[in-house]
Amino acid sequence: MRTTLRRLLKEYGLFGSILLGIIAYRPLSVLSPMIPYVLMTMLFFTFSRIAPQDIRPRPIHLTLIVTQIALALGGYFLVRYLPVPFAEIYAQAVLMCFLCPVAAAAPVIVGLLGGSIAIVTSYVVINCLSIIITGPLILGWLGHPQGTLLQSMAHVLVGVLPIVMIPLLTAFGIRWRLPSLHAKIRSLSSASLYIWIFLLSLVIANTVHFVAQERQGVATMIIVLVLIGLVTCIIQYSVGKAMSKKVLGESVTIGQALGQKNSSISIWMIQSYLNPIASVSQAAYSIFQNIFNALQVIHHDRQQVRDQRRNHKTVA
Repeated sequence: MRTTLRRLLKEYGLFGSILLGIIAYRPLSVLSPMIPYVLMTMLFFTFSRIAPQDIRPRPIHLTLIVTQIALALGGYFLVRYLPVPFAEIYAQAVLMCFLCPVAAAAPVIVGLLGGSIAIVTSYVVINCLSIIITGPLILGWLGHPQGTLLQSMAHVLVGVLPIVMIPLLTAFGIRWRLPSLHAKIRSLSSASLYIWIFLLSLVIANTVHFVAQERQGVATMIIVLVLIGLVTCIIQYSVGKAMSKKVLGESVTIGQALGQKNSSISIWMIQSYLNPIASVSQAAYSIFQNIFNALQVIHHDRQQVRDQRRNHKTVA
């Protein structure tokens, strides 16, 4: 019964959540201040499944950071000098869709898809620290910064690190001091999925609300910016999955590490350094990545069901 309910929630709850966020974005966007706290709760259940010794730097983390920066700068200069109107705005959009840090929720999706939570959790922390330094430097060079470099670094630090570190340290503290409680928490394997369904509607509503308020661009520009969000999303997931397949033998872990982005931090960085209209691409990216993540979870769940049936027939 529980397995059937979980499968139904994965197949219908995720897209229902996305649809609800789009249709009811006005009332749901009012709840957007809850997003960090809901996200931390979701991460707490995910981090309860890993051991402290699993969190450590790995060579693939440096490869990911170099790939991210190369895509960002390469994409920017490729688009910047195209003979088209608004090329500078499009280039800024491309830059930020690639430079945007990995989402704090990435370990949750990796856990649902059967990837390595430890590798992605380590990368969330490492990528956050790298973006604190490289982000303001690159954007200060290419854009028009508001505030000092140290202020920008502090904003990124405060915006990302606590959301990851508070649930991580709490989960490890309970594991160490209250092992019986930790065992009960680990047994709640579906908690992250249920929380994600709720969180997804809030994130989508907040994104749609932002796009609806952004009225300074012409229709053609908005369409191109949305397409930039789609194309950069496809590129990063494709590159990440190819790297993951080669390095880890599975396509999930590095695919999510490179493809799943922290849109709220990216939008703030765009509005602080670049033309604010470029943030439409990042908002669109957020919608596309969540749709893709939902499709991945559904496909993974159906594949597991098929494998179980096949194994059952083999045993019989």
